Amino acid sequence: MTSSEFSEADLDNVKVNWEIGSITIPENDKEIKGDWDFAFSIDATESKSSLIGQSVKEKGVQVNIEKISVTPVSFVMYYDQVVSEEIRNKWQGTYVDLEIKDDLGNVYTGEGNGGSGKDGYYMSWSKTFEKLNPNATKLIVTPHVTNYSSENQTSMEMTKDGPKEVKLPEKPGKGQEEFVLEDIIIELKK
Repeated sequence: MTSSEFSEADLDNVKVNWEIGSITIPENDKEIKGDWDFAFSIDATESKSSLIGQSVKEKGVQVNIEKISVTPVSFVMYYDQVVSEEIRNKWQGTYVDLEIKDDLGNVYTGEGNGGSGKDGYYMSWSKTFEKLNPNATKLIVTPHVTNYSSENQTSMEMTKDGPKEVKLPEKPGKGQEEFVLEDIIIELKK
């Protein structure tokens, strides 16, 4: 399980309270009910963080690579997206994903940790990738941008009566638009 950090401080450990009411086995759709409660603490993996502070901007979308955090088993890339007023007025939303490879030709697969922001246009994201090759000296980060319309997105509001669909305002963008930004090259510190 991964998630974006909910605090600004790096934590030395995390306290977990885990209450399990049932376990589902997807292969046979069997559910085992129970009452399992766990409370434990997990120490943080040793990590080295480096501030990056590089950005690229094109077609009204700016991507800022803020920080990389490297552990013995993975690395996490922290990045922001900033979308121009022109794009906000045309498209319902914008999403930026990262493709990363190194100078040795390795392509890293990753899983998004989610993000937060003041709206769907200015967002801070993080993404966890597999173990970094120790011989790599550079990372090549390729931002992939998707602008999308209300045709392929809905909005829900939680009310006391349950979820309620909220009509999104009409905008001129139709379908979706995808494009790739210029690469950002990150020199790895040894």
